[in-house]
Amino acid sequence: CLVDSKSYLNKCLGTGYPNYIFYKLEYILWKDRVGICEEKGLNLEKWNKFRLIAKNSVEHIFPQHQKEENKHIHYLSEEELTDCNLNEQHPIDDFGNLVLISPGMNSEYSNMPYKQKKGKYDSKTEIDSLKSDLIFKNGDWNWKLAQEHKNEMIVLLEKYINKLKTK
Repeated sequence: CLVDSKSYLNKCLGTGYPNYIFYKLEYILWKDRVGICEEKGLNLEKWNKFRLIAKNSVEHIFPQHQKEENKHIHYLSEEELTDCNLNEQHPIDDFGNLVLISPGMNSEYSNMPYKQKKGKYDSKTEIDSLKSDLIFKNGDWNWKLAQEHKNEMIVLLEKYINKLKTK
């Protein structure tokens, strides 16, 4: 599935994505951390301290189920939903909206809206995942940003795979 990462990661599989894809991406991000942190204005010292540990819970950054008081916060518009043409798949399950974290952290984030999750994340001294750090640098979160993030991750994966092919 990584050989054709663009096609595969555009499927909106939610928790159906294998954990190894997230692990491989974390490795690639960490390996390219100097350039990524410089380009994105992220804390290189935190990225240098990051250690990949066993995690097995897929978190939806924009929650799957919103609390009643947060129903006014929209991930995408009706027009965007119509334009998605995802064949019965839901855009909330898009790879760009997902990160792999510990089950405890997933429970802590629960169905919080993005800004609350970001507040919790920003108050930590350590990074949950490098993919999370890239996502939580945004002031807000929606379908368009999730798409941009996913596309950036696909480019990194494809670049990594192409390097392996030339060796």
